[in-house]
Amino acid sequence: MPPALADLLRRLADHPAVRRAAWLAFLSWVAALTLTGYVFGFTDGFFGRLFSATLVLWLLAAGTAFGILPLIGWLTHRLSDDGGNRAPRGRRTQPRRAQVPPPVPANKWR
Repeated sequence: MPPALADLLRRLADHPAVRRAAWLAFLSWVAALTLTGYVFGFTDGFFGRLFSATLVLWLLAAGTAFGILPLIGWLTHRLSDDGGNRAPRGRRTQPRRAQVPPPVPANKWR
């Protein structure tokens, strides 16, 4: 393998979106394998059904994780009471004081 291609593949594998998509593909494959094996059994055409079920489950999971959930977060932020124009909180000038728990009373029955 040429060094440039190996470097590209290494950088691509370290990308968080690719890693998330790979996990979604693996989990979709496991779910499709389980469901296809349970519903149809290991008959003729098992691998064709497994491929199509994996593809459908991966598309549903990827669409949810990469499309619907970020859209819901964006809409929730935009439709909140402040219209998404929340001012950043100021920093504290003094550090928080440690809260000391109250002393435990002595056991008078000892």
